[in-house]
Amino acid sequence: MADPVRVEGIEKLLAKIENLAQLRPIVGALKLGGLHLKGKVSIYPEVSAANSPGRTKQVRGRTVRLGYYKRGTGWVSTSGKVYPTSQTFSKKWTIKSENAGLRMVVGNNVTYGPYLMDKEKQCRWAPKVGWRTIQDIAEEEAPTIVGMIKTEVDRVIAEK
Repeated sequence: MADPVRVEGIEKLLAKIENLAQLRPIVGALKLGGLHLKGKVSIYPEVSAANSPGRTKQVRGRTVRLGYYKRGTGWVSTSGKVYPTSQTFSKKWTIKSENAGLRMVVGNNVTYGPYLMDKEKQCRWAPKVGWRTIQDIAEEEAPTIVGMIKTEVDRVIAEK
């Protein structure tokens, strides 16, 4: 789980807030931040040999054909039989609002998701074919997201 982000100026903001309706612009900025992160984490890495037909390897001096993973479908065996195992990872990202919209959670319910993108559970092969962890992406995008929120915080403070 990514570390929470602290926005400077929140104390000034809270001192000026008279009712929860005044927090709506900040809730909107938090949602935009969540959408921004969702867009970044849902990008697949470039196509690699693992999801391209025609792979082979040498076994005891002879060439053996290998199956491959077809994105959005599943495993394709050497005989051409398709095993529909895909859970469409890139399409399952969601944003959940908590604490009256003051916390946004970006998540994915695909069973194999942690093995692709979680810092603690990522398979050894995943980074080799371009999968980044959600924690690394969140850290990289934090300045952009904090900037979105800070702009709204500063605007609300200035209005009062």
